[in-house]
Amino acid sequence: MESKSDTGELISLSTNEKQHIEAFQNTYNAVYIQHLSDEKKRYASKDDVVLQRLVHNLLHASRVTPPYIEGPYTFYRIASDSLSGIDGQNKMKTFYLFGEVHIDTRGHCPSIDKRFPQPMEFKDYIDALSINTYAFTDLYVELSMLNPIKPDVEGESTHYNIDLGTQTSNFAVYATIDNMFNDESIDFHIDLQSKLKNPNIPSSSYTMDSLLLKYIECIQPSTRTADKCQLMRIHNIDTRSNWSNILFNQHFYINVLLTVLLKEHKTSTQKINILKRIGKPIQNLLEIFANQGDILDSIIELFKTNSSIKKEVDKRTYFKDVIEAFIKYKIASLIHTEFPPTQHHTTEIQRITYFYIILKFMTDDANVSSIEHQILDYSISKIPILLSKLDGLSMDMYALSRMFKFYKPKQGQVQNQPEESTNIIVYAGNTHIQTYREFLKLDIFGGPRNEKYMYENPDGLRHRGSCVRMKW
Repeated sequence: MESKSDTGELISLSTNEKQHIEAFQNTYNAVYIQHLSDEKKRYASKDDVVLQRLVHNLLHASRVTPPYIEGPYTFYRIASDSLSGIDGQNKMKTFYLFGEVHIDTRGHCPSIDKRFPQPMEFKDYIDALSINTYAFTDLYVELSMLNPIKPDVEGESTHYNIDLGTQTSNFAVYATIDNMFNDESIDFHIDLQSKLKNPNIPSSSYTMDSLLLKYIECIQPSTRTADKCQLMRIHNIDTRSNWSNILFNQHFYINVLLTVLLKEHKTSTQKINILKRIGKPIQNLLEIFANQGDILDSIIELFKTNSSIKKEVDKRTYFKDVIEAFIKYKIASLIHTEFPPTQHHTTEIQRITYFYIILKFMTDDANVSSIEHQILDYSISKIPILLSKLDGLSMDMYALSRMFKFYKPKQGQVQNQPEESTNIIVYAGNTHIQTYREFLKLDIFGGPRNEKYMYENPDGLRHRGSCVRMKW
């Protein structure tokens, strides 16, 4: 099989070589053509400046392989078997999963071995990779969702209002609930412009904030043509919080309910009074969990009241059924773990009882029994654990759906990108990482044998443990 080079000369390609070139052009991963001659590599990348950069990096750029990376405390490399997407083409996906504790990790990764250079912070590792990689990379980070601001002039790009000094919806909820506890005349009203008064509210991790600031150009639509944005896409995956505005969907009220129930130094009666003032949205949420029978479908639909989740799961991912089935399995396992059956009560009875008690105190407190009074405090302490973990699974359903979807690079912005993520880095809290790891080791992807490397810092949850070894 013959094709023409840039100079017009004929290049002879075997069927196998042609298949590897097509794989390179579809995935933007130059590893598929590393065995070809330099002439054939150049032929494979003609007419596409991004493919040309990837080939150049394959031939000339230094490999980004620091011995240690500071920020995460777990790291896993998983290579899936060939998967057939909706385009019918088989592609392999490689996942690099980094799990962290949400703290400031600077100084956690000293020079352990004098034979190696200093370890790199995760943000610096990504920075070097974005310039020197020979495989186009999709970076998924547990950063809050962004809300686009429509341009004033038709034809201009949308813009995201991103400012670490501007609170996200989570912080605004905390501030609002604080105000409601302090002033009984205040209604439930979220104001993202209000100043945060409580200095003890935790911020996001140092590494994630650093990534956001470093790659803000690659997130803003108007500046995505910057040099460091050509070989990497950045994805915000935390659907539980956002900047700029709040969509008052049912999923959002999980965070509201959690904030009230977890409020320290407040009595159960005070918390119930706040829930009464918020009213119907909280009542509707509690009713989902207080219903008899299988509630897995109801919880999935609850997640989908978040429009970002619904769009990715129902319209864009080609693995919808697999992802939903997995998340339902995780939900069922979680409920069973948090409400284990006892000699006298099933998991379902316990789950219904604890949610029903709070619901009854909200709606019919005049008829509350003495026994129900006795278990109110326990119900309020028990429910947040389940809700918090369920809320985490809602983010995981969204993130997995984005990892298994087809993108449509927009005209006028960065056009030369793969339509699908195949070389994937995920940076998130370790609980999320363990969920993705479990999913990617399902039999449909090839099972546990696909995990090619793992490093779990034995000091990960202790002082100065956020450091992973990258040599394998």
